[in-house]
Amino acid sequence: MPILLQPVKEENSIILNNLYFATNSAVIKSEFYKDIQYLYQFLKQNHLVRISIIGHTGSDAHNNQLSYDRANVLKQALVNLGIKEERISVKGRCSSQPIDSNDTKEDKVCNRRIEIQIIKNLH
Repeated sequence: MPILLQPVKEENSIILNNLYFATNSAVIKSEFYKDIQYLYQFLKQNHLVRISIIGHTGSDAHNNQLSYDRANVLKQALVNLGIKEERISVKGRCSSQPIDSNDTKEDKVCNRRIEIQIIKNLH
């Protein structure tokens, strides 16, 4: 599924709904690497855009580090594909910015996510 961020404006963001990690780890499930290609293509075509990758997970101390680690793993995948490291920052937000309640399993899944935010567009 292509990532559509048009028009490219600072502070626009998108949630990567098709990017999943192994349970309790920062290992991206291999079947989702094709989705990383869409983000890579977007960054390659918009070479003046800088992004922040924000990891969101659960609420304990382990998840605090895990949210950062997951964001960083995605950054490293993009860097390995050729995106300059200085174009990408990472943040871990743990459970501080939920988009749904945590009442059901489905809600918790929605809150565990990777978000991409445009932080600079030099066009």
